[in-house]
Amino acid sequence: VPQILNSAAYQNNGALFITWDESEPSALLGANPPVGMIALSPLVKRGYTNSLAYTHSSTLRTFEEIFAVTPLLGDAANATDLSDLFFPVSPFPPRKPSGLLQHRSHGASLRRLFAIR
Repeated sequence: VPQILNSAAYQNNGALFITWDESEPSALLGANPPVGMIALSPLVKRGYTNSLAYTHSSTLRTFEEIFAVTPLLGDAANATDLSDLFFPVSPFPPRKPSGLLQHRSHGASLRRLFAIR
């Protein structure tokens, strides 16, 4: 992790997502307990938490939107993306190739969060 966080790719608005694949049902959390995720990025809202329900498909949808993959695959088409975790980027001339990250659940378009080279 330190090597990634010190890399030029990360420091130039990159991101690192650390997620757990599954969690066990429990009496306290029920049959479908939440799965943990840590998002690290210069663009992430530091200390931010919310009550939105994300799934693994949310992560897939976010990556597909960043890389302009269409159509959205599987359940990613129905999932909430992770754009809520990041600060909106101020408008500036896009770097190549330009992409668009849509936060469809709020109907607002966000300029690209990550520079794709």
